[in-house]
Amino acid sequence: MRLAILFLILIFLLDILGFYLGHHRPYYYDMLLHFSGGFFVAMFFTAFFRNQGLTHKSFNKAKFSIFGLVILSVTLLIGVFWEFLEYLATVYFGPYLA
Repeated sequence: MRLAILFLILIFLLDILGFYLGHHRPYYYDMLLHFSGGFFVAMFFTAFFRNQGLTHKSFNKAKFSIFGLVILSVTLLIGVFWEFLEYLATVYFGPYLA
């Protein structure tokens, strides 16, 4: 779980750096941050739920697919929330970042 948190902080800092780079960042920069952000959010919540006593060894197929659906749903929820925050940051702080 610590590794996921460390990488999420790193991705956040790289996202802030992307605002300052502007048009000088590579074309794949945004896609790479979105993919790795989703991956490490899913990794964090998998470790979080495992620490809460949910282990994959006690799952049957139905419980495992529900667990996967919960992880996917939480990851998508965090992703949509993050997109709203990015939009609000560009609306309110865009003139200061340019």
